[in-house]
Amino acid sequence: MKTLQTLRCTIDALDTQIMALLEQRFNAVTDIGEAKRASNTAVTDTAREARVLKRCDRHANATHIRDVYQAIFAASKALQKDG
Repeated sequence: MKTLQTLRCTIDALDTQIMALLEQRFNAVTDIGEAKRASNTAVTDTAREARVLKRCDRHANATHIRDVYQAIFAASKALQKDG
């Protein structure tokens, strides 16, 4: 059985990867916001959000993953609005 410290080190490494991926995603979101402003397109795309959430259902812990994506969507919309 792994020690608590070993398990926490694993989580720390995963968190580092998640944060780097979120930064990449938010950089893309900022570019999307600029494109939406240029084309006068609404920030919220409920159909796209629904498609992403549907993909969450394929995974274990789908409910929790969906919750995380809801938070990601909220942050993404704020970034797009703030430009």
